[in-house]
Amino acid sequence: MIKSNLSTRPFYNERLVTLALLFVAAAGAALTYFNYGQIQTSSRQRAEFQAKIDANDQKRAQITAEANSVRQRVDPASLKQLGFATHEANALIDQRTFSWTVLLGVLEKTLPLDVRLLGISPKIEKGNTKITMAAIAKRHENIQTFVDALYDANGLFYAVQPTAEQHNDDGTYNFNVEAYYLAPAPAPKRTSGKGNE
Repeated sequence: MIKSNLSTRPFYNERLVTLALLFVAAAGAALTYFNYGQIQTSSRQRAEFQAKIDANDQKRAQITAEANSVRQRVDPASLKQLGFATHEANALIDQRTFSWTVLLGVLEKTLPLDVRLLGISPKIEKGNTKITMAAIAKRHENIQTFVDALYDANGLFYAVQPTAEQHNDDGTYNFNVEAYYLAPAPAPKRTSGKGNE
């Protein structure tokens, strides 16, 4: 059999061409198989994600239904009463932690000689301690002296306001003083010093 080729450089190596075509076909098959695997993996992951989304949606619907059920069972009046009771309990705790000894010690140092305290009433308002003091003074100017002394008490009192002043028949004055009180920080505990020897 005569094979004729009119090209200037005849090419008779058909094996090389066949091998190249086989290599291209194998590469194409490998890429197709790889892409198929990726598609299968993506489809599987998508199915898993969709299952998780569905489970989360069901859980959210269940929690919402439970919350609505609880909301319907809760009595607003009881809830409001519980809020008041909690507020009262917190106020009692604040009053229990209030140091009368420290306050009386501060007042003893600031009280002028011609002023006598008749009553002290602390009240905790939004974390601030408001002190109302009922007092009696020999002279009218003693009231202002007491107010000034409270302002000068190392910054422990602020917004000091005298109220409800009343002149008595014996020449004395009954009055109230309202002030906000900042309790001093507790003194640091002393160490024995035995460990430093």
